Amino acid sequence: MTPDVTTNVAVFDTYSYLDSNRPSQLCSPNGRVNPKSSMIPWIKPPSGWIKINFDGSYFMKNRTGGLGLIARSHLEQFLDARTKPIPHICEALVFECLAARESLVLATEFN
Repeated sequence: MTPDVTTNVAVFDTYSYLDSNRPSQLCSPNGRVNPKSSMIPWIKPPSGWIKINFDGSYFMKNRTGGLGLIARSHLEQFLDARTKPIPHICEALVFECLAARESLVLATEFN
């Protein structure tokens, strides 16, 4: 698979995942995030692998946001971290997909 096809597949998979795990499953009735459901422990990758965690954040009021990611080895060693502000986006799901894409870009740099 070419990097573009891989990215497209990953974005599609991200949309599918986020669609089936809507925020209503993570939020209380008042719309606030339920701390118990948002605290997931970090699980190290198998030996010889790198794990990249990513997230996107969206500020509806000014339609901006950003993304962040961190890469760690199976020995839990810090390898890399990045943040990126992104202006002029109208939907939070777009930030999540861009964060997923950016993590794939970072993964290609590790070979």
